[in-house]
Amino acid sequence: MPRKTNYYQILGVNQNATETEIKKAYRKLALDWHPDSFDRGNSPAKTREEAETKFKEIGKAYAILSNREETSESDEFDESENWERKFNTKPKRNWWEADLTQIKIEETISLVEEKLNRAGFETPPVTENDLDPNLWKNFGSWQEKIQSYRNYENYSKISLELNFFRREMWDAIQKQIDKRRKNRRKWERIERLKESLNRQSLTNEDLEEKWHNWEEQIRNVSEEEAHWEVDWIADEVQENIYQTMKKRDDYQSTEVPNPERDRLIEEILARRKRNEKIVIFLFLSALSFIVVFLCLYLQKKKKQK
Repeated sequence: MPRKTNYYQILGVNQNATETEIKKAYRKLALDWHPDSFDRGNSPAKTREEAETKFKEIGKAYAILSNREETSESDEFDESENWERKFNTKPKRNWWEADLTQIKIEETISLVEEKLNRAGFETPPVTENDLDPNLWKNFGSWQEKIQSYRNYENYSKISLELNFFRREMWDAIQKQIDKRRKNRRKWERIERLKESLNRQSLTNEDLEEKWHNWEEQIRNVSEEEAHWEVDWIADEVQENIYQTMKKRDDYQSTEVPNPERDRLIEEILARRKRNEKIVIFLFLSALSFIVVFLCLYLQKKKKQK
């Protein structure tokens, strides 16, 4: 007598499970037990044969339970039955791959949207309009390009192509994020210097001639040296503001204390002192390396003689 199988137990759902719950359970198990997941080391299977067998068993259970109007009251079926013919689920092509393709497409769209949502908190926010449209050339949008991969025949190729395109999108978004963060540094220093000039009732023309266009100099700093160069220019301008303020005719030594000015001066001096220590450390490290190298070289020459 043919053995009976409970397909609810295979998918890990109860007999009162809804179609949505059955589909959700199937998708999770299908991703875990798919042979490609085993190849990537993400499957609980110990061998690829075990993964293939379990994957087919899961697919069979889902095909039957998704057509429950055809099932018996006990929800148990003979394994010897031609279940594909009985439930009219014979696929046009690997039906489980088609279903996994949809899962992969939805996952890829979700991951790209999540990255864009996070980038939306940058100043200014990053949107898909900031990305290079050549990424989805010949398509109306990046979502449309992702959806086009469903036409591929092989799931493994679809998965690789989607992963590659997702990485391209992530890199493009991250590039825009990095660009904004570097520009944000420039914007913060420019705003702080403008505030300092306004507070002291000074203009750019009151500074030394080389700093008349300090704002343009900061904006023209290349991305490779943004942080160091921007900080150096801003510190020099801030010190020039202080020196100009001291030289003004109406400057009084009994001027009301300005905590903000004093804080900025202390900040500049502390940064300069820290930079000097770094330079000295690097110089001494290089000198030590040269001395050690020369000692080893002379010792080797001595042994050769």
